[in-house]
Amino acid sequence: MRSLFASVYNAMGLFRRLSIGSEVTLTRLAAAVLASVIMLACGFLAGCTDASIARAQFEIAKGNYAVAHQYFATAAKKANALSPRERRQVMDGLCRTEYQIGPPSYPLAQQLHTCAAALNEPGSEDGVIFTELVRKERAAMTETINVALAQRDIASFDDTILRYRSLPGNDPEMVTKWTRQAWTIINREGEMAPGKAALAGTLLQLSRHLPNLHNMSDLQFRHWVERNMTVGGRTIVSNVEIGKRAIGLWLADDQINNATLNLDRFGRVNDGLVVRCRCNARTKVTLKESGLPAYLVRLDTADHQSEVLILYQPLTRSLPFGN
Repeated sequence: MRSLFASVYNAMGLFRRLSIGSEVTLTRLAAAVLASVIMLACGFLAGCTDASIARAQFEIAKGNYAVAHQYFATAAKKANALSPRERRQVMDGLCRTEYQIGPPSYPLAQQLHTCAAALNEPGSEDGVIFTELVRKERAAMTETINVALAQRDIASFDDTILRYRSLPGNDPEMVTKWTRQAWTIINREGEMAPGKAALAGTLLQLSRHLPNLHNMSDLQFRHWVERNMTVGGRTIVSNVEIGKRAIGLWLADDQINNATLNLDRFGRVNDGLVVRCRCNARTKVTLKESGLPAYLVRLDTADHQSEVLILYQPLTRSLPFGN
């Protein structure tokens, strides 16, 4: 043990001699000698975790961010064995190295996840990096949203705007504006009317499959819609609004998967309104929590039934900061 401390002492002396006469605080050679001895000391005094952190910091000093990231990642695998200080060093290190390396190795979204986790550690120094990443992500998502609207790609729009809303500093007024634009596009899609001859043939077939709907009262038809929206004894929509030529349904987030497995029910409900109004009816399904489009159901006279346009795809990965 004495020889270990003697080695550290000698290394410190060498470091001082190498630094004399230079404005550079730490020369590469001095850093290499000192880091080597510190890593040796870590191996004896604090174990492999400290050694990984020390190696990572040494590689950062040399600009080897990829190697440094590997050392930090190794240390992170032993999170339960880390002290609060070590955990902060590891998380800050992962954030900084991913930020320095950047895409394509570490896409912007992944950097955000990592740096958000780092900021949860008391004393984290990654606030500036995190703020810069959020700014870049907001700008990238804004561009993606505008392109999706221009291309009438509502599925891409829904996915991106949900992620945009989860970012700190998002603009609620822009979210409202974009959502309005999306609904305008959808309403135009729903207004594409078939010819009278095509509609007449479809009405004839649907009336055979769904008799007596035309004679129902408004309340009876509403109950019919609600029954068709009930799966396993539970209604999958939270609200029903019935107009002369359109039905509005609101879908709670916890019923999205259930709705996905029962899309035929939405088609049947729209078929019912077609029979009832003897018109080109449509049904709009809205996500209750966000107000975003989920489905548009419209009449397809070629198949003599309603078709469901899927406008929303459930996220395959989690939002970075919650919804």
